[in-house]
Amino acid sequence: MSALLAIEGLTVAYGAVPVVRDASLAVAAGEVLGLVGESGSGKSTLGMAVLGLLDPAARVEAGRIMLGSDDLLALPPASRRPLCGSTIALIPQEPMAALNPTLRIGRQLDLVLRQHGKGNAGARRRLAEDALASVMIADPPRILASYPFQLSGGQLQRVLIALAFALGPKLIIADEPTTALDMSAQGAVLDLLVSRARDEGAGVLLISHNLPLVRRYADRVAVMRRGAIVESGMAADVLAAPRHAYTSALIAALPANTPQRTPLPVPEV
Repeated sequence: MSALLAIEGLTVAYGAVPVVRDASLAVAAGEVLGLVGESGSGKSTLGMAVLGLLDPAARVEAGRIMLGSDDLLALPPASRRPLCGSTIALIPQEPMAALNPTLRIGRQLDLVLRQHGKGNAGARRRLAEDALASVMIADPPRILASYPFQLSGGQLQRVLIALAFALGPKLIIADEPTTALDMSAQGAVLDLLVSRARDEGAGVLLISHNLPLVRRYADRVAVMRRGAIVESGMAADVLAAPRHAYTSALIAALPANTPQRTPLPVPEV
């Protein structure tokens, strides 16, 4: 299976401190690659490097980011910028932070669609409604007329998924897309995200520290520690029989794998 995205020997540093170190991974079309590791391991920095959204203080010191035959790091900003949204889309972890609280949802979707030349106002309105309906949002006109604070976290995350797929991207970077959701909404949102990606042949880089969700949805998994990829392979194999001690430690830290403790006695009132 040929790679849609191939990261080769990527090193990103802040000053003299490397936060991504000689990292390599690949995502194929229609595949979900789970990138796991503890907070601060460099997962989100790697994702932002693909999007070209690194903090100005960050510096790419080595490596290539190949999207098909194009090295994204070699493209000038004017050529790389239009790829964001249309070819590579981001689903962030905090929808309330990603959406402008002062603008209605419809206005925000329209701004993105207009930026990418999606027809006149009427065509963009129909596209926005269709995009919301495609992610199982009831009453799209009401949602488009709403402000972000009027919607639940699950609804907002579905809005971001709708926006991500509206432009037909080849690659979706989902950065902790369920962190802000309760347990009942997490599975529904990822079911939707993964099914849409597979239907449309898009590759997904699923950045997460939630190993049970990665085990359920990812085809392959890459484990990141202190900026380096320490283990990768088929998700079922890596998470069932890890070869690296760090992967074993991550799995052992899951609540289901920790020793049971004796509850504290509750004094009678």
